[in-house]
Amino acid sequence: MRAPRNYFVLIILLTGVLCQAQPTSESEVMAVVQSIFTGMASNNGEMVRQAFTTDAKMYTIVVDDAGKVQKREGSLEQFIQRVSQEKEQPYSEPIWNEKVQIDRQLASVWVDYAFYIGNSFHHCGVDAFHLMKTEGGWQVFHIVDTRRTEGCTVPEKVQALYR
Repeated sequence: MRAPRNYFVLIILLTGVLCQAQPTSESEVMAVVQSIFTGMASNNGEMVRQAFTTDAKMYTIVVDDAGKVQKREGSLEQFIQRVSQEKEQPYSEPIWNEKVQIDRQLASVWVDYAFYIGNSFHHCGVDAFHLMKTEGGWQVFHIVDTRRTEGCTVPEKVQALYR
């Protein structure tokens, strides 16, 4: 009769450990994503580079003048070069509504964002990141975003930062 009770205690302990492990992984994943935005705001291309795998792919979903939805591929190297350049006004991309999903070595992050140049609103949209857990930690291997200038619902607390 003792053996089943010990198994029950072991299962409860393991469940508690597993439940506690998930938030740590989510915070690790979000720290990588946030490092991209921190690097952008501080012109730190190396910080941005470290967040990505060397073969990462970048895309933007756009609607062309004819109304056709298209996927435009970006260049990680060009992005890093733009981030690294000194600018008259900083680029800021505050995010909210973070949704993180993790399955072992794969993570997905979906966030709403607004893009500001200095204190001026430029556009908003959604960023969707795919990350993989490498020997060095979580890294982005794929990112896709949408961009629009109309229909943006930026939270008041975010807007207040740029007044």
